[in-house]
Amino acid sequence: MRAALGAAPNFVVEYGRTMFVAHHRIVLEPDGPGYYKFKFATERGEISGRVRVGLEGPPDNRSEADQEQAALNQILALSREFAQACGD
Repeated sequence: MRAALGAAPNFVVEYGRTMFVAHHRIVLEPDGPGYYKFKFATERGEISGRVRVGLEGPPDNRSEADQEQAALNQILALSREFAQACGD
């Protein structure tokens, strides 16, 4: 199952198709327990990667929506670190 998340103040999740918002998109795809692959694409190019959202210890019982929100939070934190590294 793949979720596409629009680059807008509030992320919108649509299953089974890619949604475009403001000419930008983030595509999320589950990649094993606790992991999501992502791709962000614009006219300038694309950035893709993999983030971990699973918790250490017992199985992650969060809803799929909560896990996807955790993936978005990880991507946001990663993008901030990436931007900071580019400025160094």
